Amino acid sequence: MIIEHYEVFKTQFDSSELNQKNWDILRTESGESAYAIEDSTKEYERNCKEAVSYEISSKYIADILKKQRCKHVVSLGVGKGILEWHLKKQMPELYIECTDYAESAIEKLKTVFVDGDDFHRFDMLKGDYQIFNKDAFFIMYRVSEEFCYSDWCKIFKKMKENGIKNILFIPDMLATENLEIHMKKRHAKNAEQGIKDIFCGWIYSEDVLEEIFQTGEYEIAERHSMGELVLYTLK
Repeated sequence: MIIEHYEVFKTQFDSSELNQKNWDILRTESGESAYAIEDSTKEYERNCKEAVSYEISSKYIADILKKQRCKHVVSLGVGKGILEWHLKKQMPELYIECTDYAESAIEKLKTVFVDGDDFHRFDMLKGDYQIFNKDAFFIMYRVSEEFCYSDWCKIFKKMKENGIKNILFIPDMLATENLEIHMKKRHAKNAEQGIKDIFCGWIYSEDVLEEIFQTGEYEIAERHSMGELVLYTLK
């Protein structure tokens, strides 16, 4: 099952769907606290400390990394870096490489996430995975839903072709019949009321995600429930 996902933002965009420009606006210029990176380290760290769900997720992930004696993670689609901030608190010795395809956002994150080890722009679909340490664990935590089915297949194929062995994949949501009904009703209601919602991408069911992983010859080695989220360890 694949569900289309729309959201209402306070920020006005010049397109009907999210793109790199819009993400840069959300992260660096908007007043939307769920998306905007704070202007100072003090404000940023206060927000990270209050993000309890991220702290819970970080503990699950840190346990996996410790068991695997992992010393280096590459976070793809780092966003605000809240999970990575908590991981650094859990494992100060961990080398955390933060990447995102929103260029201004990753530059701003660098100024407030002072304990992050490396920051650079990277496009998961078009980028060259040869630049990364293949022994690192690659984390995709609630990554952008803008990739369609074929895009995700290409991403996992590229990762496998470039020798990436360890992936932790945590989707923002899993598609279900109830979620599909809810999403369609909300989208229709917004249209009736003249409220502009933005197309954010696609939400996939677990069986479809497994298909996508297998196109890159990855198997689900472990599956963990983290509250409302699910963590897949791919090998």
